[in-house]
Amino acid sequence: MNKKQWIILFLILGLATILRFWQLGKTPSGFYSDEASLGYSAFSIIETSKDEFSQKYPVFFRSFTTFQAPVYIYLLIPIYKVFGMSVWSTRLLSAIAGMVGIWFSFWLVKNLFKKTNLALITALLLSISPWTIIFSRASYETNIAFTFLVIALWSFYKFKQNKKYLILAAIMVALSFLTYHSERVIVPLVFLILFIKYRKEIFDKKNIKTLVIAFVLGFILIFPTIKLMATPGFLSRLNSLSILSKTGTDPILKFREFSSLYVSYFSPRYLFGLGDPEIRKAFVDLSPFFLWQLPFFIMGIIWLFKSAKQIYSNEKEIKFLVILMMIVSPIPASITRDPFSSVRALPLVLPLTILMAVGTNIFLSKFKKFGILILIMLIVWSGGKIYLSVFKFNDYFRGWSWEEGIEQMVEKIKDEKLPVVIDGARGEIYSQILFFTKADPKKYQENNFEVKSEEYYTNMNRNRTKQINNITVRGVVWDKDIFIEQILVGDALSINEDQMREHCLSPVFEIKDREGKVIYRGVKTHPKDKEKFNGINSCVITTP
Repeated sequence: MNKKQWIILFLILGLATILRFWQLGKTPSGFYSDEASLGYSAFSIIETSKDEFSQKYPVFFRSFTTFQAPVYIYLLIPIYKVFGMSVWSTRLLSAIAGMVGIWFSFWLVKNLFKKTNLALITALLLSISPWTIIFSRASYETNIAFTFLVIALWSFYKFKQNKKYLILAAIMVALSFLTYHSERVIVPLVFLILFIKYRKEIFDKKNIKTLVIAFVLGFILIFPTIKLMATPGFLSRLNSLSILSKTGTDPILKFREFSSLYVSYFSPRYLFGLGDPEIRKAFVDLSPFFLWQLPFFIMGIIWLFKSAKQIYSNEKEIKFLVILMMIVSPIPASITRDPFSSVRALPLVLPLTILMAVGTNIFLSKFKKFGILILIMLIVWSGGKIYLSVFKFNDYFRGWSWEEGIEQMVEKIKDEKLPVVIDGARGEIYSQILFFTKADPKKYQENNFEVKSEEYYTNMNRNRTKQINNITVRGVVWDKDIFIEQILVGDALSINEDQMREHCLSPVFEIKDREGKVIYRGVKTHPKDKEKFNGINSCVITTP
């Protein structure tokens, strides 16, 4: 690489850094329950060597009605020890992974294509990709798993230069497998096929010692998980989401449902238009790719299937990897019932971006300086669109989906002397309460028994009532709670003004969104006034 190319690469990385790190702790506003659960689990391990359910160093972490993969949580531990526990530090890991993924995607493409310019275009398109930005700006395990997968692929293709890269590839394969559910399908399939294709080079006598070391290290990493693969805990996510878990459904109908879901991941309607229907998996008015990338994508598809002559020296191997990744990546997402689940199909972003980079490179080779000018204008326009969507519109229109307002609510109640009851009937708000109060993990474990240690991965029963210091998280029991002097907290639906008048509740605080609508309301009970209330007139509170 020459000096100019290095400068361009670091400018691209600078752009990617801004899009992933700027206002990381504030945007998206709010802090979703899954993020808080990851963070508090890491905090609990640091403080007690156990998770919130008193399980010592779990292989995967019990969380709500499912289980979380362990890697994100364990990687948070050194980050928390340096920066402390916060929204910013919890998301920092994912943002770093996003940058590392771009860096190794650049080197993967450069080593495969032997074209630095094409690798730079790939890095540029990944840096502005809404698909990668959304998962780098929040605590998503899939983003870490994708980065490990990219490093594994880069390491695998580097083994021809140095056989020791097979060891790194094996470690990255194991880590990717352990980090997110989709990679438990994608990673074994991709690398099994690659091992079959390159079996002669891999199983050369000179590589036997390296192969044994790689296999042993990889196996050591995944063995604890393999032991638990038949448990209800490991299968909980599959059973709750998979179309295969439906009983009594005709296999033909299941195949048709799988096929229709699979095809959607290659539909321009979703890729360049609708995007992910789950609003926490996409920004406002941003599809996974920009519409202007569609012509370049088509040019890349034409190159992939109809190129009459080789443009690149290593073209057959490149096309094999791109097609392999395109075929395998949507499989686990297509098994679930959700249409176009971008979080489960994130590895698909790599081959599709490579195709767009090829198309863009063809365009630039034909139009030279004029083509570069057009591309720069499109990048600037895309940057403006990202800025408006990510940093302006998303928090205004979708802050509620990220459960905004909980941190502010905790600030209002954390020093409250009276008992506090927080309505938890419609969600898992207790994880955010634990996170923002930095509740003592040892004390919490003592007060909130759920299952025995030996039943941690098998007993799926839940304890819906959580005790966190003087805060109780459960559903409000109106015929009892109003006769106890305490603070009741809930959203505008669970505690409305009519209920306040009916039950003699006085306002303590209100948390409002950007439009002035009440998100959370805290009220104080007045048992004596409620007892005097005859049910006919409005309640008049006489207690100071």
